[in-house]
Formats: sequence, C-alpha cells, structure tokens
Amino acid sequence: MDNQTATQVITVTVYFAAGLLILLVYVAYLKRWCRLRRDLQNSGGGDDAEPAMDVAVAAPETLAEAEAARRRRQILEAIRVVVVGSSAQGNGDEEEADCSICLCKYEAGEEARVLPECCHMYHKACIDPWLVVFNGQRCPLCCAPVVSPAEKPQ
Repeated sequence: MDNQTATQVITVTVYFAAGLLILLVYVAYLKRWCRLRRDLQNSGGGDDAEPAMDVAVAAPETLAEAEAARRRRQILEAIRVVVVGSSAQGNGDEEEADCSICLCKYEAGEEARVLPECCHMYHKACIDPWLVVFNGQRCPLCCAPVVSPAEKPQ
C-alpha cells in the first residue's frame, strides 16, 4: 500500500470514528430525554413530581444560584394548581382543550397550572420544568410574563 492510500484509509477511519461518537452521544441524549419525559408523565403531576423538581434546583453552587432557585420556587407557588374537570374550575371546556407543551388533551382529575397573566393552562408536569429552565419568566405560548412585575418576588 502506498503512502497516499494509507493516508486516505486513516482519514476515512477518523471521520467514521468521529461520526460514530457523535451518533452515540446523540442516542444517549435522546434516551435520557425520553426517560425524563416518561417519568414526568408517569408521575401524573402529583406530589411525586414536586421533589424531583426541587432536586434540580436544590443544590446551588453560588449565592446567586440559591437566590434564583428561591425565586423559581416562589413563582411556582404563586401559580395556582387546578384539577381538570372539578366543579370549582367551572365550565368543563378544559377537558376538550390541549396542553400546548405536550399536545395531549386534558383528562378529568389531572392537575394543571393556569398562568395568572394570560390564563393559559398547561399540565403541571409539563409547565413546571419550563418554568424552572426559563426562571418562570414567560408563557411558552404567548410570551406574556408569568407573574406581573408588581407581583414578582424580589
């Protein structure tokens, strides 16, 4: 085998190995994301989902992160949780609507959060991670502030 052919073989091998590595990382990421999504959906948004959320924000490394985690918890506590289909909720139209995050219909007995500024409703298990990742700033559908500036925790 001459020198040029050996160089081409090595180049192809390196590109193949790099592509395989990228593919493996991507598959591992998808697998983890799907497992997290399944766990959130299986929790039903009940009290079991709340500790998992706190674990993600409970170990701050700096004072600023601790303050941000405290503000996120305050925002989550400020947003009311409703039970879909309950008589206190009212007209019952929410069971025919879809959650804009997971695109699933609301079923009777599921917990949902109604954002105070825009009144959009989402499954509790869907909106809580969104609010944690984006610091509870904006509605994922209309980008309205989740909490009005006057009510925002300091």
